[in-house]
Amino acid sequence: MFFIFRGKFLGGDAGIEKKDKQGVDTSKETETSLAKQEKKLIELIRGLDYGELHITVKGGLPVHAEEIKKSIKL
Repeated sequence: MFFIFRGKFLGGDAGIEKKDKQGVDTSKETETSLAKQEKKLIELIRGLDYGELHITVKGGLPVHAEEIKKSIKL
């Protein structure tokens, strides 16, 4: 994060490398690609106007999503 006020740089960590315990640079964002199942899940969530989903995950990937239509409290 860095701070600019009225066009003047006020400081911050811009350009400073951040390293984890192993010395790996963590200041750069890494790009991760999504699996086909993950893309379908995101599309399902975005298309859901309102409701509840139960998602089953196996091996780190969504394998089943169930949209809950009714919940009746007795």
